[in-house]
Amino acid sequence: MPRKNPKPATNTCAYCGKATANPKYCSHSCSARATQPPKPPSCRQCGKPAKAGDKICEECQAKEQAAKERKTQNIQEILTLSGQRVDFKASHALARKTIVFELGAGHRLPLTPGNTCGEFLDDLISLMLSGPEYILSEHVYLFIAFLHDLAESRCQRRGRHGEVMPDSEPVRSMPILELGWAVESWLRAMMSSEDRDWYRVTYGLVTAELIELHAMGELQYGHVHWRVTPMIDIPDTGYGLPMFHFLDKQFKKAITEAIRNQVVWFQVPNDFKLVDAYGQELTIPEDRNLLLRIRRCHLSEGPTTELVARFEGPIPRGLRFADDIRLPGDLLNNARPETLEALQLYLSGQAIGTPTNVPAGWVRQTVRIARSTGTIQLDPVPTWL
Repeated sequence: MPRKNPKPATNTCAYCGKATANPKYCSHSCSARATQPPKPPSCRQCGKPAKAGDKICEECQAKEQAAKERKTQNIQEILTLSGQRVDFKASHALARKTIVFELGAGHRLPLTPGNTCGEFLDDLISLMLSGPEYILSEHVYLFIAFLHDLAESRCQRRGRHGEVMPDSEPVRSMPILELGWAVESWLRAMMSSEDRDWYRVTYGLVTAELIELHAMGELQYGHVHWRVTPMIDIPDTGYGLPMFHFLDKQFKKAITEAIRNQVVWFQVPNDFKLVDAYGQELTIPEDRNLLLRIRRCHLSEGPTTELVARFEGPIPRGLRFADDIRLPGDLLNNARPETLEALQLYLSGQAIGTPTNVPAGWVRQTVRIARSTGTIQLDPVPTWL
């Protein structure tokens, strides 16, 4: 059967303007669009008509705004004894779990202003020997060594108005209200000593924090909150309080100046790796020994401090005081101070390094230039186990 010849397109579509052989519209689509009005946008929540450009209608918008205001004001619906539902504006009260360690040392705790610093320090050493759960076993004798050193040191006396007197007295015999002053003087003497070492200053500072924790019973934050009961009961008369507020920005700066540019050897444990800021693993030498130039006090590190490299490994769990004391510094590109000239560059801060921080417990040796011979000297870091 022969095909019919198509009609010539002599007309124009009234909707789209294309040439067509049809009388008015070129297709059913154009006919429907021209004869039926467009549907208004519908609310995606309830299906009712909504304004052009809106995803939900005005009624649903009002409901969302009201729900947001209720959440902001913490308004919640409760059920009364009669079964009626009413709104209740709740406060932001909540229950938080805090573990409290009750400290006891015979009949003496808590100590009072009539006790001495020596009695407090002896009780704290005795507490460390008992092995409290929140102190790492490898830190017990470290803290005992520093607490004993503080107890046996001497401190300049202070006058009635806080002025420093020329004569000194044993810390052990000082009144307990002078504990903060004794700790501050002990730390400053440690920082100004000619044979100062990073570990003496760093661990001395952490020991001061340990003393503050037990003296005042401050709350410790972590995945579980915990605190100890205060060992000292000081009436809030204003005298001698606050005890430990000497640890301000100026004091942190003095600590940084005391340990800056000291170079240390440390060894990375087998279950840790070194990664850059993008998470890419970096190469560690086969002996896993690296070199670090200390930059500042660990208390000066903030959450925004830029670290080009970091160490990743097992996450410690449990209640811990001073679990991971970190030394902020520069990783000296795996370089070894084979020559005196190279070490002098490291000590002066001129050698380029990679910013990172290293757990103090990893450090094995302090690298220095011997004053007597002018040669490179490696001093082992003491262990207190």
